[in-house]
Amino acid sequence: MKRDQKFMWVPTPTFLYRNYLYKKFSQVLDKNSYFLDVGAGNGEFVKYLLKQGFKGDYIDISEEAVKIARGQLNGAKGINIKQADIFTFKSNKKYDVIFSFETLEHIKNDQLAMKKIYQLLKPGGTFLMSIPAHMSEWDKMDEIKGHFRRYERKELKEKLEKAGFLVETILSYGFPFLWILRRITKTGRLIKSFSKNLSKDAKTKESSIQQEYDPRLKSLVTSPLILYPMFKIMDLFIKTDLGFGYIALSKKKSYPR
Repeated sequence: MKRDQKFMWVPTPTFLYRNYLYKKFSQVLDKNSYFLDVGAGNGEFVKYLLKQGFKGDYIDISEEAVKIARGQLNGAKGINIKQADIFTFKSNKKYDVIFSFETLEHIKNDQLAMKKIYQLLKPGGTFLMSIPAHMSEWDKMDEIKGHFRRYERKELKEKLEKAGFLVETILSYGFPFLWILRRITKTGRLIKSFSKNLSKDAKTKESSIQQEYDPRLKSLVTSPLILYPMFKIMDLFIKTDLGFGYIALSKKKSYPR
């Protein structure tokens, strides 16, 4: 797809806040943990993990995302990169931790995907995931990105438990600032729409790499002086159910099912 020259890739405030939360969670993990990142996109979070001393595997269904990740992680030690989805991925390993961020909403049979993730974890292993929350928040961008659903807290907990997980925490992110920004941009999106005449699978692949903002907004939406105080205030609300996304931390039981 040819990109409009007026737009460039800039991480959105939501992307940056999620990454900030992911990093907070990952800081308590054993650096000897071997990880799998499912739907790892452009490899930004994997790059962070490698710098922290982790080793692991990257998978994504998008050929272009894999190409970008290979460029980002070129020469990095301790990482295997594969183009695959959770169902086609084959591994003889069992993982200490599996990450899956903004991915399960793209999978029609998300219950089966959770079960596969459970099977890939070692007993006692950790599963950290994020997904969009509340069908009341469903809008055109969910369709454009190839989503099958948004989740409710009870539904997410039940699906994780059905897959075998012990759910430790489900946090709701985005309130109040990103929640407000989402409403401001609903009528006139700052995010450039992706190609609309695509299959759901193609939209999913495109969403792995596309996050475009008018570059004139870059200094506003990515300035640490603006974002960090906002992040700290939003942290006060993550135990409520007011946000538009969930981050869930679950464990595999320490004994075989």
